[in-house]
Amino acid sequence: MLNFRRLFSNAASSTIQVIVSALIFFVLYRFLINEVGVKQLGVWSVVMAISFVVRLGELGLSGSVVKFVARARILKDDSMAVEIVQTSLISIALVMSLCCLLAYPIFKLILPIVVPVEFLKLALSISVWVVFSVWLSSFGGIFQAGLDGFQRVDIRNLIVILSNLIFLASAFWLTPIWGLLGLAIGQVIQGFLVIVMGWIALRLQIKSLPLIPSKWRKARFKEILGYSMNFQINNFALILFDPVVKLLMSRYGGLTSVAYYEIASQFVIKMSTLLTAPFQTLVPAIAELCEVAPSKIPGFYLSSYQLMLLMALPFYTGMYISLPLVSHLWIGHIEHEFIGLATILIIGWGANTLNTPAYFINLGTGDLKLNSVTHLIISVFNIIFGIIFGIIFGGFGVATAAMMGLVFGSIFLIIKTKKKYEVNNNFFFTKENLPLIVMILITLLFSIFINIFMPFNKKFIFMNYALIIFYIFITIAILFIHPYKNILLNKLFKK
Repeated sequence: MLNFRRLFSNAASSTIQVIVSALIFFVLYRFLINEVGVKQLGVWSVVMAISFVVRLGELGLSGSVVKFVARARILKDDSMAVEIVQTSLISIALVMSLCCLLAYPIFKLILPIVVPVEFLKLALSISVWVVFSVWLSSFGGIFQAGLDGFQRVDIRNLIVILSNLIFLASAFWLTPIWGLLGLAIGQVIQGFLVIVMGWIALRLQIKSLPLIPSKWRKARFKEILGYSMNFQINNFALILFDPVVKLLMSRYGGLTSVAYYEIASQFVIKMSTLLTAPFQTLVPAIAELCEVAPSKIPGFYLSSYQLMLLMALPFYTGMYISLPLVSHLWIGHIEHEFIGLATILIIGWGANTLNTPAYFINLGTGDLKLNSVTHLIISVFNIIFGIIFGIIFGGFGVATAAMMGLVFGSIFLIIKTKKKYEVNNNFFFTKENLPLIVMILITLLFSIFINIFMPFNKKFIFMNYALIIFYIFITIAILFIHPYKNILLNKLFKK
C-alpha cells in the first residue's frame, strides 16, 4: 500500500526546493541584467534554446528509469534496479555523445538566422560549453530518476538546491571575469557536482550498484526503450516547446523580447512549480498503486484534480496582481513588455497546471496516449500559429500562440481523463466556492483598474502592496474555512 507519510514528505521537500530555487534564480537574473544587460541575457536564452538538439538524445530514458526502478523496488529486486540504471547510463552516454558531435554544426546554421551579427561570435563561443553542460545533465537526470523511483524525492530535491547554489556562486565569481562564457562554465561545474552527488545518493539506495557503470543488458534496454519511445514523444514535445518559442521570438521580436520572455517564463514557471512539484511525486506512487490497488486510481485522480483546482485559480490570480511589483524589484523598473508577456504566460500555464494530476497519473500508469495527443496539440499551435502570429503581431503573437496551445491541450487532457476514469464532477462552480469566485473577480477588476488608470509612483506601489497583502489574507481565510478542504485532504492522504 502507498506510504502516504513518504508521499507527503516528498511533496513538502519538492515545495521547499521550488521556493529556494526560485529565490536563487531571482537573484541570478537580477545580477545578470545588471552585469551583462538584457540583450546578452537574450543571447544566453537563445543558445540554451538551441541546445534542445542535444537533449533529444536522452531518448526519454529518465522517465523509464522512474517507472522501472519503482517496480524493482516494489518487487525487492535490487539486481533489476542495478541493470536498469547501468543500461540507461551507458546507452545515454553513447547517444548523447553523438548528438554533441552534431550539435555545433547545427548551432552554426541556426544562430546567424536568429542572433544579430554583433552577438554572433559571443553566441558561438558559449555554445560549446552549453552543449557540454547538457551532456553532463543527462547523467544527472538518470541518477535523479533513480532516486524518484525509490521515492527519495527528498534527496533529489536536496541535490537540486545544492547544485543551484553552486551555480549561483559560480555565476557571481566567473561572470564578472568572462561574461556569458563564465556563466556557461559555471553551468558545467554545476553539472559535474550533480553527477557526483546523485551517484553517491543512488548508491546508498542500491548497495550493489558498482562504482563505475560497466554492464549493459540488451533485454533491459529493449524493455525500457519500449516504454521510453512513448515517453519520448512527450519528451520531444516538452524539449521542443521552449526552444521554438524563443527562436521565433528572436526572429520576430528581437533579443530584447527574448530576454523579457525568458524573465517572465522563469517567474511564471518557477511559481507554477510550487503547485505542480508536489504532484510530481504521484508518478512512483501511482506506479506502486497500479501493482497493489488499481481500482483506487479513479478516486485518487478526482481528489487530486479537485485539490489542484481549488488551489490554482486563487494562486494564479495572486501572480497576476503581483506583476508590477515583480517587474520593479526584478528588472528595476516597470517594464510593460515583461508584464504583457507574463500575463499571457499566466493564462497558458495556469490552464496547464490544471491538467497536472492527469498528466502525472498517466505517467505512473504507463498509459501515455492521452499525454502524447496533448503534446501534439500544443506543438501544432506553437509552431504553425507561432509563425503566423509572429509575422503579424511580433513577439507577443508568438507567446500568444504558444499559450493557446497550452490552453487547448490542457482542456483536451482534462476532458479525456475524466471520461477515461468515468468521473464527472462540476466541482468549481458551486455555492461552496462562491466566496472564492467573487473574491477573485473583485481582485482582478481592481488590479486592472489601478494598472491602467494610476501613474507609477509611491502611491501606486503602496496600493499594489496593500492589494497583495489583503488578497493573501482573504484567500487564506476562505480556503481555511472551505468545507471541501478537509474532505479532499482526507481522501488523498488517509491511510
